[in-house]
Amino acid sequence: MDFAGERGARAIEGYPITTKKVILEELHVGTEGVFADAGFTEVSRPTPRRVVMRVDF
Repeated sequence: MDFAGERGARAIEGYPITTKKVILEELHVGTEGVFADAGFTEVSRPTPRRVVMRVDF
């Protein structure tokens, strides 16, 4: 995140999976908890299985 912020990014978004009922191949995008621990906050929930999370600079 430092790299993006230092180069003028206004935000970083991620689209993690929100459910624990997944197959291993789906976890490459990360989980909601991992993003929250990294400082991302929830923006919206477009589907029951995905959340939009963002860090604003």
